[in-house]
Amino acid sequence: MRVRKGRRGCSKPGGRRAERPPPHPPPAGAPSPTGGRADARYKGAYAMKRLTIGLLAHVDAGKTTLSEAMLYQAGAVRRLGRVDHKDAFLDTDWQERERGITIFSKQAVFPLEDREVTLLDTPGHVDFSCEMERTLQVLDCAVLVISAAGGVQAHTLTLWRLL
Repeated sequence: MRVRKGRRGCSKPGGRRAERPPPHPPPAGAPSPTGGRADARYKGAYAMKRLTIGLLAHVDAGKTTLSEAMLYQAGAVRRLGRVDHKDAFLDTDWQERERGITIFSKQAVFPLEDREVTLLDTPGHVDFSCEMERTLQVLDCAVLVISAAGGVQAHTLTLWRLL
């Protein structure tokens, strides 16, 4: 029987790398090497310093209005914008302002106690749902907004199933 030589950089026959012990965790207060998400080896000191929240809902449920209010209350914006006045902070594209809907997912960052929150405002129109679905991959948590006037709609149930 012939023993194969291991591949380059491998210490075991057959090409498998030897297990390395995990490195020492970084000191408290150091920036996270995983972008704020908890690494399996380091549960603790900086696991939830960053939080990514997404607002999801059907069209005209009030996602952008809610995100404007959250940014205003956190002190991230000085003036509370409105979709109907075409001055919402997160609706930056001319088409979004003209039509009064969100077409592209937008992000805003604001501090909350000891955390840095990244807020993602997503489109609610069915035609732009692929833009919303892309954001699901990066969320730590999602807020499903349901309009009190409109109630639960078909697209709301679709969003619920995606979560």
